[in-house]
Amino acid sequence: MKVILQVGDIPLGSIVTKATGSVEYVLKDKLKIHGQDPQEINAIAGTRFMVSRDYNNINAVPSTLEVAWIVSKDELYQYLKQERNYK
Repeated sequence: MKVILQVGDIPLGSIVTKATGSVEYVLKDKLKIHGQDPQEINAIAGTRFMVSRDYNNINAVPSTLEVAWIVSKDELYQYLKQERNYK
């Protein structure tokens, strides 16, 4: 199922698409660059990275951007239960 939420409200590692798109991305808060000079790039406060599953497309987006979270009913239930306990 797809649920429209802001990027900042979706757990890291989740699969999302743009609100009206079909390309799947993974939400991340840091990127690791491997090679001669390995580096780690952290998203600045208020942003997240959307990384296409084939790694050909990486976008830094604001946490307020609305996207479609691809989530199972069980994952959504656990998420809502956890959110309720935090409030």
